[in-house]
Amino acid sequence: MKVFYNPNQSVGKNHSMSPSAGKPEIMAEKLKKLPYIEMVSEWLPLSKEDICLVHERKHVEDILSCRKANGFGNHLPQIAASLFWTSGSFYHAARYAYVNKTLAMSPTSGFHHADYSSTMGFCTFNGLMISAALLLKEFPKIRIGIIDLDAHYGNGTAALINRFSFDIKHYTMDDYMTESRNGRTFEKLCSFTDRDMIFYQAGADPHMDDPLGGYLTTEEMKVRDKTVFEFAKQHNIPLVWNLAGGYQSPVSKVIELHLNTLKSCHAVFEI
Repeated sequence: MKVFYNPNQSVGKNHSMSPSAGKPEIMAEKLKKLPYIEMVSEWLPLSKEDICLVHERKHVEDILSCRKANGFGNHLPQIAASLFWTSGSFYHAARYAYVNKTLAMSPTSGFHHADYSSTMGFCTFNGLMISAALLLKEFPKIRIGIIDLDAHYGNGTAALINRFSFDIKHYTMDDYMTESRNGRTFEKLCSFTDRDMIFYQAGADPHMDDPLGGYLTTEEMKVRDKTVFEFAKQHNIPLVWNLAGGYQSPVSKVIELHLNTLKSCHAVFEI
């Protein structure tokens, strides 16, 4: 399994309760030890023009110059510099998966709350939507589906889909929980069979011990991941997945949940 990671996308010393900025490096160190993982580090960061495909130019420039607070609520230049690489990681993983009709992984978080000209909830730029816009620019007929099973609603993603009238289907944790309560888990997901590509945000924060989430057991989290991966495999839909939220302390508890997602992915796809 190819994992798109470059050290420039990780910031270890960040002023925030969220570990998202430093998770890429921690996760990468774990992944490098696994025989079925191939780390891909030689790829280019995105440009300011790429980011401006879905975000207001002044907003982008203010964030990158540190005049405006980033999604973590600080003005660290290290965070600003990493933003070209975090979205770049997801985009290159997504493009690889689509072109090669396979799956790939991006050890990134901090996307789905970011809107056209605002940051929120530890999210600065919406790497999901930047990647979608870049793929649509290169492959105009591509039909993308976003399965966002982070504990929190991806309001920024939904707003950007509407703003630009993208043909993107958006399945959220709200959908998942509503259907689960009614015994129809992933019924709405069946409409994704017409998609050419799936973006899967496998957030760790729905776990019952997460201070900002808290409703799925470890086993239920594994079922969630297994179901998504089996759906993509059954319908031969290329898939890229990333980490998204997780706020337990120590961060090793969050990493363990992300590694469970990786194990589910490996078990289903056997690559």
